[in-house]
Amino acid sequence: MKTITNRLFAFAATAVFLGATAFGQTTMRADVPFAFHITGGGVDAGRYDIRLENGGIGKIVTVYNNDSHRSALAVTFRLNAKPGEAIRPRLVFRCGDTGCALSEVWTVDGGYGLPQVKPGAHEYLASIPLTAHQGN
Repeated sequence: MKTITNRLFAFAATAVFLGATAFGQTTMRADVPFAFHITGGGVDAGRYDIRLENGGIGKIVTVYNNDSHRSALAVTFRLNAKPGEAIRPRLVFRCGDTGCALSEVWTVDGGYGLPQVKPGAHEYLASIPLTAHQGN
């Protein structure tokens, strides 16, 4: 049963990604030089397309690896920027002894956080810039 659920989840993620890019919508792209975790599992280093879609309870972030053609999904919650702060599109990772985990996605429209476990004692943040990429 777990295998079927995982396959359905992967199929849904791929369908969301391919459906959106078929219409030539703008996608954000990032080159992530390290492996990291996202809700539902770990992913490898590489070039990623990042999309935010409207969901019932928040935005859904789709992280698609252009090298392995695999994707992962996570439900996000809205983050507030500091007043007067210029928003730089970027991915923010929390890194520590157990590796890195995607923590935040910032676009020109604002920030979106991903649920995280309690921070460890020796954590640091890593930030990777996002660039706009026109889908084909």
